[in-house]
Amino acid sequence: MKDMEAKISSLETQIMIYSYLGWFFVILTLIPVGDVAYDVLIKNESWLETDHGSFIGGVSGTFAALAGVLFVFVAFLGQRISIIQQQIEIQNNIKELKDTRQEIKGQKEQLELQNIQFQIQSFENVFFKLLKQFRIQSKLSFSENYGDENLIEKIKKLYQVLKTAYSSDDWDSLNSSERGNKLGDCSDFALSQGFARVRALIQSSLSILIHLDNNRKIIDHEFYLSMFYISLNVHENRLLFYGYFSDRVKFDQLQLRLYQEFLDIFNSENICSSDDKKLIKHKTVG
Repeated sequence: MKDMEAKISSLETQIMIYSYLGWFFVILTLIPVGDVAYDVLIKNESWLETDHGSFIGGVSGTFAALAGVLFVFVAFLGQRISIIQQQIEIQNNIKELKDTRQEIKGQKEQLELQNIQFQIQSFENVFFKLLKQFRIQSKLSFSENYGDENLIEKIKKLYQVLKTAYSSDDWDSLNSSERGNKLGDCSDFALSQGFARVRALIQSSLSILIHLDNNRKIIDHEFYLSMFYISLNVHENRLLFYGYFSDRVKFDQLQLRLYQEFLDIFNSENICSSDDKKLIKHKTVG
């Protein structure tokens, strides 16, 4: 851009110089004409075409031709300035177009960020409502006046049943699938006549897990999954973990994958045996 402006400045200087020269030759063209006019009109000399005409034609014609050439060159230089100015205008338009595109891109990115922020806010509204619903369901399930036997007592019973199973003579001879089935049998026995409460809490958990999975692209999934997990107390930990192995709980393929992913982050200290986490993957769609 600066180079083009420098060229224009140089051309304008040349135009000024050659214009002055052109007008200078125009003036020189008039001098012979004036001299002959003075001789003929003032001094009353006779018009001699061979002398006066040749003099005017030879001198004035030469100066006029030079002036014409200079004015043509000045016009050419003016066209060059016009072309350069058009090039500058085109570059300015290109730059303005780029700036406009950049501005539109920035506005688009801003709108996308606002849209993502809106989606996150919508997600969190539903997430905390589901989390609150889980807490309500848990409080009801563990209520002393709900069911024929307190759910905490059933979980204590489950703990004792599992310890008995671990110490049985045939436990070490069982493969992983058989051990998983054994955990399910222990869960069914210890939580009998109260399993509807277990199933309700697992279903409430699945609602949260599915909501997290549906928004996986816009959120930090691990963060919110951990937030859900750390909200659980040790009794909820054990109930959700061992209730998973029961045949009374049916999962479809998506639910099974999400629930296994959830159980995988459970702290081994909150379940009866750390080896039980190795059995998670052996459950199949029921």
